[in-house]
Amino acid sequence: AKIWVSIFDHQERNLKILKDNIYEIQRELNKRIELKFVPRIHFRLDKSQENLSRIDKLLKDEKKKLD
Repeated sequence: AKIWVSIFDHQERNLKILKDNIYEIQRELNKRIELKFVPRIHFRLDKSQENLSRIDKLLKDEKKKLD
């Protein structure tokens, strides 16, 4: 299962911390989730907020040019 995470500061460092602790996190999920098979997890960096911010800035810049 892909887990998309949004990290605002020190993205790469914090993503590495999650990945370094993935076995402990997976073990806790296995204990707490009542499924026959708990999917193996994979962390991915969600950059959608960055993209939204960039688009918002571009739109604001264009609006300033028109004013």
